[in-house]
Amino acid sequence: MANQLTVRGNVSGRMLAGAMMRAHAAVSGSLSGKQAAGIGFFNRYLADNGARNEAWAKKTDVSPSAVLARASMSGEWLNKAGQLFEATTDAAQRKALLGRVIAPHLTDVSTLLLFGSQIKERAWRSSAVAISDIASLLEWQMPAIELEMVAIPAGKFKMGSTEQANEQPVRKVTISDFRSGRFEVTNEQYGIYLGQTGYRAPEYWEDEKFGKTQPKNPMVGVNHDDATVFADWQMRRLLTEAEGEYAARGPEGLKYPWGNELDLSRVTFDTARMSPVDAHPDGASPFGVMDLSGNAWEWRADWYGAYDPKDLVDPKGPKTGTSRVLRGGAWGDGLSDYLRGAYRSNYQPGARNFNFGFRVAEDK
Repeated sequence: MANQLTVRGNVSGRMLAGAMMRAHAAVSGSLSGKQAAGIGFFNRYLADNGARNEAWAKKTDVSPSAVLARASMSGEWLNKAGQLFEATTDAAQRKALLGRVIAPHLTDVSTLLLFGSQIKERAWRSSAVAISDIASLLEWQMPAIELEMVAIPAGKFKMGSTEQANEQPVRKVTISDFRSGRFEVTNEQYGIYLGQTGYRAPEYWEDEKFGKTQPKNPMVGVNHDDATVFADWQMRRLLTEAEGEYAARGPEGLKYPWGNELDLSRVTFDTARMSPVDAHPDGASPFGVMDLSGNAWEWRADWYGAYDPKDLVDPKGPKTGTSRVLRGGAWGDGLSDYLRGAYRSNYQPGARNFNFGFRVAEDK
């Protein structure tokens, strides 16, 4: 059985890759982007039937960088499930593992016709067993990365300012409701992710000042792709520039997240090192989002470019560019202008700097 499941797992992965690539190509006309096999969605996509079903139903919306990742993990997941099945002697647990975990996975990738009748018949004869009954069999599954999210209600605000040329024109923008990470992603959270995926460690990961020995500090040393792949793994995304400014300034268009007066006691700025992400609760934005000014610059989803005065509903910036947006200022900066909610910066997307971090977002 274990050998059969190994072979079937590999076939499952290849079929899933092919099906999703064809679906994406049919919609977009091409398949572009990094097809990053081996990084992706183990925790959300493979450890949970509901997430698998949702992902399969929405396969045409999945970013190309995730396609081969999901396929690769599909085969690995089935292989490990087969090993667990062979190592388990309790009949009820074997039924549960086969009928509630392995068989649904095969169904999800539409490959049952390739897998013979024996597995299907065993699964269909299995009595209903709660997933909790086999929790002890699933210890190899990856722990969840807890990312506290804040609901940001839909609203309008005046985006931009007259203080810098690149912040103009000031215009009233409508933002749909979404959810933002309350905090910047921390070293502790990123460390769990590295253990799950084997993804490359960020720059400065071994540095006592910036890296893994500071678990509650914002993680830095990642480029735009690194941040995007982490967000994909969580089935989330990066904030857009407009969302981030709205989250920082609120509907009243505050100058700083906490108000209209500069107060450096509310922020990690112009100092020797970063702070834990919860160090300045009095620096929270009107929606309760922390560190939208200071601690670490944050990558945004957008390409950097001039504002389009006609793009007034959920603007997402230019379609292409050479640099990506950064917002918020960082611990070691000395120019307080960086802390303004409207201040814009940008950098080449491949840069890994000890000031550059990120937070995640999701549609509500």
